[in-house]
Amino acid sequence: MGRVLLAHLPAPHLDQYLRRVKLERHTVRTVTSESKLRKILETVHFQGYAVVDQELEDGLRSVAVPVRAGREVVAALNIGTQALRMPMEEIESRILPALLQAAAKLSQALL
Repeated sequence: MGRVLLAHLPAPHLDQYLRRVKLERHTVRTVTSESKLRKILETVHFQGYAVVDQELEDGLRSVAVPVRAGREVVAALNIGTQALRMPMEEIESRILPALLQAAAKLSQALL
């Protein structure tokens, strides 16, 4: 969810956040490079969702989508699962569409 929210911050706010945060490694997959994180956030913003594969905790995969009030992202919805139980392809093909639909309904309710 954090990547979805960060990806939709105005550039000055993102810059300010990244100046003060320390990117800490939680697993061997954790992104700790600011430049790499910025590229990931650009992709998240463009594609409209974020996937994280075992970066926060070994064995944990998640997908998150934005919730909007008008054009502004005000929240995010997230589903996490065990890596051994669900491959990323299934998360993106089965879980993501349902999550996007739920976020769209919630966003519509916020208008």
